[in-house]
Amino acid sequence: MEYGYNRMKVQLRAIGLIVGRRDPRRNTAFRGRYMVAEPIDPELLPTESARVGGYCIVGDNLAALVNEAHGWFQVES
Repeated sequence: MEYGYNRMKVQLRAIGLIVGRRDPRRNTAFRGRYMVAEPIDPELLPTESARVGGYCIVGDNLAALVNEAHGWFQVES
């Protein structure tokens, strides 16, 4: 499982997503220490939800976020 998780992180980063520590200015209506997100223009920050700034999920379980984003973007395994 660990290899799969690391591989998914690499694949998500390869398509330009931010994976890891959360930017506290993103999705401020939600809690969590980590995020998987599309880059955003800093002028759009802060954002309350992902309705502004593209895909962004936040939470405390980075492995679950990576798994969800990997499925959302249908990255090849």
